[in-house]
Amino acid sequence: MIRRFLLALLLAFAPEGAFAAYPGTPPLIVAVGGTGATTFTAHGMLVGEGTAAIVAMAPVADSVFVQGSASSDPTTAGTSSTADSMLGWGAAGSTPAPVSMGSTCSNALTYSTTTHAFACSNPTQFNVVLGPAAGAAFGLAAPGATTGVPLISNGTSANPGFGTAVVAGGGTGATTLTAHGILIGEGTSAVVAMTTVADSVYVQGAATSDPTTAGTSSTADSVLGWAAAASTPAPIALTNCTGGTNALNYATATHTFSCNSISAGSAPNVNVLTAAGPFTLSSTAGVTNISRMGTPAAATYNLPSAVTAGNGFKGCLKDDTTNFQTNNATLASPTSGNVDGVAGATGVILKATRQEQCYISDGTNWFLE
Repeated sequence: MIRRFLLALLLAFAPEGAFAAYPGTPPLIVAVGGTGATTFTAHGMLVGEGTAAIVAMAPVADSVFVQGSASSDPTTAGTSSTADSMLGWGAAGSTPAPVSMGSTCSNALTYSTTTHAFACSNPTQFNVVLGPAAGAAFGLAAPGATTGVPLISNGTSANPGFGTAVVAGGGTGATTLTAHGILIGEGTSAVVAMTTVADSVYVQGAATSDPTTAGTSSTADSVLGWAAAASTPAPIALTNCTGGTNALNYATATHTFSCNSISAGSAPNVNVLTAAGPFTLSSTAGVTNISRMGTPAAATYNLPSAVTAGNGFKGCLKDDTTNFQTNNATLASPTSGNVDGVAGATGVILKATRQEQCYISDGTNWFLE
């Protein structure tokens, strides 16, 4: 009962004529899921043919590729397994053909879209290979005969070439420079060299122009001087000025040197104290009072009146053989004024061997130095 039901379903839903074309013996047709064939060529690729039986291509030779076709069966037309070749298309949709790699190429392999062929580019020895525009051949930059010349950029729109490095590229922009000449920068322009500067001549700078040697001189017994700030220098002659009593002098008014004679100064004034104290120190300014007592003993050394001595009066007291360490000296001002802040009558005690103490008046009081 179930078998009859299934057979009825199969007959009801099968494509029209399916079972009419199938007599019950092979092959099973494509329309019912079969191949429509009972045998296929060994190793042949199978190709569909709509509802017709599947067909088999002839076996494809070793390394040969199959080429498709939108409206016909695939083929191996134009393919090849030629040694040292590749399968290429000269134009879109064209029949492919083998493209030979040519002979052995140890340099740069090239390909031409015009001839659809590979070639080997052999750049000239020692030349630099330059990248070409799209589709163009490589370029070459040939060096000159001079060694050490660098390869220079010519920007983003031109090929580089061998030449002189400009300042902007870290060079000097020059191919030769004056021997022994001082080099001068000129912004982004080429470096220039001054003419050779003579022996002992100085170079003078200029804020807005190149340095020069203007105004310089190597005149004997002279110095290079500027009469005014930023003026042009000029040689200033030195005059002969020797001897222990002469001194070289320079006048800013005339910008010249001269020789001045030095007069000997007066001998220092000394007042030697040899008797017993107390002592009255000299009232003459600039006098050094030397204590050289016959019988050393402590003593008082009285200063003159600070008022009488006047502002700026200066003198000194020096221990010779009295020995102030043992025989203290009292430096006092009994008539007027204090002594370094101490009452003049009391005075200041000096108590160092060989001590020298100087004093100065402001016209009222005494101050120790």
